[in-house]
Amino acid sequence: MSRIAAEMAAGRLTLPSLPEAAATVGELVRREDVTAARLAAEIGKDPALAARLLRVANSAAVSGSGPPAESLTRAITKLGFNLTRALVSRMAIEQMFHPKSPALKAYMRRIWRQSLEVAALSRVLAERLTILEPDTAMLAGLVHLVGVLPIVRLVDDHPELVRSEAELETAIAHMHQAVGRFVLKVWKFPPELVEVPVLANDFLRHHDGPADYADVVSVSLLQLRGDAAGVLTEVDPGRVPAIAKLGLRPEAEVLEMPDLRGAYERTTLLLAA
Repeated sequence: MSRIAAEMAAGRLTLPSLPEAAATVGELVRREDVTAARLAAEIGKDPALAARLLRVANSAAVSGSGPPAESLTRAITKLGFNLTRALVSRMAIEQMFHPKSPALKAYMRRIWRQSLEVAALSRVLAERLTILEPDTAMLAGLVHLVGVLPIVRLVDDHPELVRSEAELETAIAHMHQAVGRFVLKVWKFPPELVEVPVLANDFLRHHDGPADYADVVSVSLLQLRGDAAGVLTEVDPGRVPAIAKLGLRPEAEVLEMPDLRGAYERTTLLLAA
């Protein structure tokens, strides 16, 4: 771990660049004057991304009646701006989870699977139990482990930095949160999402006011028992303020609630489309 930390301190940690389409869409969605046509023009610069988004909009995972969307503008209107932003980010970030090392590939598949699961449940919890924007909550879940990316990339390029997978996982557990916050700052994510990689893992965090996006991701992690990055230890749910902020009992198992389970499975299909 100390060798990885030394490399990071020396400025040798290469931050992943968010693809241009995802970065621009994220900025545009935050503007009050944005239109579906303007978003379509930007996404359309990446034909593969545009085709995939159109396919998702017309998939069984997207509810709604009416004729299928025949244009990218109609697809964006059907999905909504926030869901479009989350899906574009999901498609862009997925491309970064492909190291050269076979061992690291298996590890990153596990990280990506957890990211999708937490994203899906975060959307459901935000929609059903908070006043937060559900698709922004989904994006928060999607990026809660984004700090793993540059650390794995560094080790992929310099395998001599770690002696074992256990050493790598220890390094990631100690470093990915701060690295994730830095990555999201560089990507110009909104402040409420920049802090998610750090705050979502602080299960005993107290703060005034209603639940925020970090609370939703925290509860999703606890419900899914997700510890792909090696940071989730045994936590007493009765001591987790985020659970109370979502109006849940400490012993609640949300995926045993048929309504929430169904919504989670539909959102999982949406993210997999």
